[in-house]
Amino acid sequence: MKTSGTRHIGILLFDDAEELDAVGPWEVLSSWTRYFPDDGFAVSCISQAGGRVRCAKGLVLQAHHSYADAPPLEVMVYPGGQGTRPQLRDEAQLDWVRRQRQDVPLMTSVCTGSLVYAAAGVSAGIDMALHLVMRLAGVERARQVRRAIQYDPAPPV
Repeated sequence: MKTSGTRHIGILLFDDAEELDAVGPWEVLSSWTRYFPDDGFAVSCISQAGGRVRCAKGLVLQAHHSYADAPPLEVMVYPGGQGTRPQLRDEAQLDWVRRQRQDVPLMTSVCTGSLVYAAAGVSAGIDMALHLVMRLAGVERARQVRRAIQYDPAPPV
């Protein structure tokens, strides 16, 4: 599924983002891009101003890019968490998201408000990111990444 040029996946970071919603997808997507570079993808974290972001439980993460200097994205991953609440009323943030929709072919999220994800448990971000790998590089590549990170969503009893 390789195309010419690197295709970029951005994981959005913001204050009070749920750590697992960002770090789970990072684990899958960075493993994929590291172990299978010929697939042509790169993953990075993006925040409004770039720099450090304090997540919901105190973990501080460093964004690779700001909104202004981020590469054009093929995929944007929007984590959930308490930090999404004020963004619902932040017109500047909502406008930025609307602009991304015009250019980003695949926008996905880990939504803490979703009953389906809640029922699936805390690995929803990992499952979503593996689905992205499957969609972008095929079923076998997603299986290889799942094995590489030693993730088994239905362990034997």
